[in-house]
Amino acid sequence: MRKSIVLGLGIATIFGILLFQRFVGPPTVNATIIDTQGETVLKLPESVKRGETINTDEEFLQLTIGTTSIYLAQRTTITIDRLFEHEQVITLNRGRIYINATDPLWIDTRKSQNLIENGTANLINYDFLEEVHIIPINGQIQTTIKDSNDYLLLPVPIALNELTGEYQQLDINLDGGDAATFYEWVTKNEL
Repeated sequence: MRKSIVLGLGIATIFGILLFQRFVGPPTVNATIIDTQGETVLKLPESVKRGETINTDEEFLQLTIGTTSIYLAQRTTITIDRLFEHEQVITLNRGRIYINATDPLWIDTRKSQNLIENGTANLINYDFLEEVHIIPINGQIQTTIKDSNDYLLLPVPIALNELTGEYQQLDINLDGGDAATFYEWVTKNEL
């Protein structure tokens, strides 16, 4: 009899906590896909929920989280981790993203956590090379290397090895190469 009462109270407590978090949790922001270039099955604007994964094939996408714009190049995969008003987190699994942040946004990779508070940046996850390029464009990026807890305030681009956590300064040219059409599209669509 006591075991069933304790078990019942435990289950009621768990459900109470879950309901509390669902209805009385911190305020959230909206995440919405608002523009694309190329063929897509989406009906715009398309709302995105926490926990969802967004994949692009040959199209470009523009996603807003609150007032921050994130542009995804072709063959890019991100996961929406948190959409709280004061904590917005995505994971860059592979591909290229361009961020125009007006609110703080965390971008996670396997070996790094990157915070863009107010500015523009570009992150490229070459998953086949196990390398991430972290490129501040306007402003700085606060980067933490997960295994070593190295804390970097990046005014310059770096290349981060996703296996070892080692990093080095990087020279970049966003105007050339196969991504030039992506950056042209971003420039046309920037808010």
